[in-house]
Amino acid sequence: MENFKARVREWLQKNDFDCDIEMDTDFGYDWGANIVHIGTSQYPEVGCWYKKFMFKYGLAWSHVTDDVMCMIHELGHYSTIEQFTDIELLMCQFVKSEMLDRMENPDTMFKYWEMRDEFAANCWAIDFINYNIEAVNELIEIFNERSA
Repeated sequence: MENFKARVREWLQKNDFDCDIEMDTDFGYDWGANIVHIGTSQYPEVGCWYKKFMFKYGLAWSHVTDDVMCMIHELGHYSTIEQFTDIELLMCQFVKSEMLDRMENPDTMFKYWEMRDEFAANCWAIDFINYNIEAVNELIEIFNERSA
C-alpha cells in the first residue's frame, strides 16, 4: 500500500496538484487540510449511476475506471475550492449531510452530484478526463496495480 501511495503522490506532483492523500473507506476531499481521501470501499451500483451522470454532462471517454473517476472528482474539489466562500462550503456540507441517509437511488444521487460544489468538481473532472487522457491512463495503471 505504501508503494501505491508513493506512486499517487508522484502522479499528483507531476500533474501540478499540491495536495496530499490518505487512504480511507470512502473518497472525499478535506478542504481544511488539503487532503484527498482515496476510498477503499466498492459501490458498483453507485459507480454505474455516477458514470451515467458524468456522461450526461459531457464525459467523452468511457474507459476511465470508477475509482480513478472518483479520485479525479476529488481533485476537482481541490481545483475549484477557490470558487466558494467558507460559508458556501459549510452550507453545501450541511445540506449534503442531510441527504446522506437517502442516497439509495439514482435520482437522489443525481441531486447530490448537482449541488454547487459537487457540480463544479464534476465539471472540472469531466474536462480533466476528456483532455488529459495520458495522465488519466497513468493514474488508471497506478490504481490497477493496487488491485492486483
